[in-house]
Amino acid sequence: MLWDGALPEQAQADPRSWFDGNVFREEPPAEVIDVSGLRPLEDDEFWPVIDSLGGRMWDRTIQIAVSVLAQQDEDFILRWEETAARKALVLADAFEKAGIAAARELHSIGAVLGKGEEAFLRVYADPKTFDWAWVSDNSPQVIWIGSHALERRLGRSVRIESSMSLRHRDILERRRLEVAEYQREHGIVERPRDPSLTAARGIVDGSNGLRERLVLVPSSLSKDQEATAAMTADGSRLVAGPEFANHQSIGLWGGVAFSVRRRTALPLDEYITRYVTRP
Repeated sequence: MLWDGALPEQAQADPRSWFDGNVFREEPPAEVIDVSGLRPLEDDEFWPVIDSLGGRMWDRTIQIAVSVLAQQDEDFILRWEETAARKALVLADAFEKAGIAAARELHSIGAVLGKGEEAFLRVYADPKTFDWAWVSDNSPQVIWIGSHALERRLGRSVRIESSMSLRHRDILERRRLEVAEYQREHGIVERPRDPSLTAARGIVDGSNGLRERLVLVPSSLSKDQEATAAMTADGSRLVAGPEFANHQSIGLWGGVAFSVRRRTALPLDEYITRYVTRP
């Protein structure tokens, strides 16, 4: 239990409304869009977006390419992402045949795409012509410019499933196995992961009246039940919630619990006096 405080007097009459009005809601889960069956774009439609990078995969240039693509209609953006996915797949095949490590594969694929059509055709024909100097921290983002552009155009989170998605997950798994094998060969013992905890908030009605409670529970699929059980362990009845923190999980390194919004234009001191629960 992190917090157990009586509700302010003005919240007693309508605790659910008071509860709902005090905390930002979590963002809805990202919409999943499957583009794997879409017809790819022609090269003269696809490569101009890549050319807007100017051969440089920096934060700024990636955002330029995203902006260029976001000006197109939704169907064009989705087809662009599937086109990028198919080109990424053929590069993945070429690099894997050449024996490139999984840890470098996504960076290499993105770097080749980011350098444009000429580099793509050359490296696909002969992976030995790939230049490691092309790689940057941002080069994998070239593969997902379409996803970023669609989010910008729609103003909400989306997750695109393309022809590359399954291979992407396979690459990540092979990278994990490579790291594990390296650790075994060199006697590296992996440190236990920091505990991942989520803050939950709710209002209960018990022998001491209406109270607001904050608890920490493990970040798991059963966190709703665990938060409810923690808040009502003394026999209280849950009136509102549980509502979970909409920021990063809390571990040994800390984290943000909740973003609380001001519901009125009152001066801050008066707002705190009227609306903030006191322990």
